[in-house]
This record gives sequence, C-alpha cells and structure tokens, in this order.
Amino acid sequence: MDVGAAYLVIQGGQQADRLVAARSDRAAMVHLHTVEEQDGVAKMRAIDAVEVPAGQRVTLAPKSTHLMLMGLDSALVAGQTFVVTLRFAESGEQSVTVTVKSATATDDHAHHQH
Repeated sequence: MDVGAAYLVIQGGQQADRLVAARSDRAAMVHLHTVEEQDGVAKMRAIDAVEVPAGQRVTLAPKSTHLMLMGLDSALVAGQTFVVTLRFAESGEQSVTVTVKSATATDDHAHHQH
C-alpha cells in the first residue's frame, strides 16, 4: 500500500493560524484531507487549510480532518517513526515526529504544540 494517514493534535498559540501544507521524506505528497458524509456515504476530499484558533486544540483524526500521505517510499510498520513538517500561514514550518500505529490502534494522538 502506498498511502497512509497521519493524525495529531495541534495546540493553538497566542494568535490564530492556519495549517496550509505538510511534507515528509517518506511520501511523495502530503495533502490535507477531510471526511464528509454525503447521502449517507463518507467521502474524503482535499482541503486548502485547517484553521487553528488561538489557544484552542485542533484534532486531526480518523474519519475527520487528517494528513493523507501518498506515494509512500515503503510500507508503514507499527513502531516506526518519521518526521512530518507542517507549514503554517503565520508561524512558518514546524517539524513533528510521527509514530506509526496499526490501523486498529486506539491510543491517543500525538500532540504538537503550536
């Protein structure tokens, strides 16, 4: 499989910001995606940005807004870690380390202080 998803929690800082892009050496492309229900069917679509209100948490989660990793260089294996660089409209780039979990894992999301 050459696609995967990344989930995390972004903690807003003193001013509002927007997550506008992401990249990783592990994937040819990283897109911001969301899942919307339409006529009883969940559909994934690309979005331009994720709003990060000042002082609030924004959760990127399964069946919701998330990072879609496309063109992976190899299969993701539980326990591996890799870096994803997040680009914010106001605060620039910030790198986070993602830990791969199995698709059935129910652990908490990684947290990213923004």
